[in-house]
Amino acid sequence: MTTDSVAATVFEAFFERWHRQVLAARFPEDARAFLGTGSGLALRLLSEGAPADWFGAATDRSTVAEAAAAEALADLEDRFGADPAGWRGGLVHAVSFRHPLDGRPGTDGIFATAPRETPGTGYVLNANGFSHHAPFAVTSGPEYRLVVDLGDLDATTTILTTGLSGLPGSPHYADMVDPWVRVAYLPLPHSPAAVEAVKTGDTHLSP
Repeated sequence: MTTDSVAATVFEAFFERWHRQVLAARFPEDARAFLGTGSGLALRLLSEGAPADWFGAATDRSTVAEAAAAEALADLEDRFGADPAGWRGGLVHAVSFRHPLDGRPGTDGIFATAPRETPGTGYVLNANGFSHHAPFAVTSGPEYRLVVDLGDLDATTTILTTGLSGLPGSPHYADMVDPWVRVAYLPLPHSPAAVEAVKTGDTHLSP
């Protein structure tokens, strides 16, 4: 699920339609909105197989999957053009971090970070997922990453989604967004000597 993957975009577009078909086959419309945030059932029926009568006695899983795939391809062509090169994952799967005050009068560009192309999805380790109500735009993910070597605490590394400052305009308000997207890390030493070394020296990002 990388930013340069066209296959990632195609699968996500297909899965959104498959997910809706799975719910529509067995649940009333008012329940689908509630169940729309969870797709474990749809994923399981896709990977492990659906009961023979899930979509009705006269319709099998393959027929529904083929129709969902055809709709997904047609929609991607309508939205992004006929050339699949324009369907690259990063062009549609992006993240923007928005403060609750974003969108109020006079706040344009102050509280929200610019969109960044983002790898991952809700079904992989790099779990940058999105809502089924607003496909593709990233709305969930690991807001805090921490890697600890218990044999060498000074080698601890970490990263936040945005930055250490909550003050818009601060150089540390959003200076961790790009390394977070790249899955890079900042040092988080523990011993006084290691802290002093980091404080007085260059802070290098670790891939």
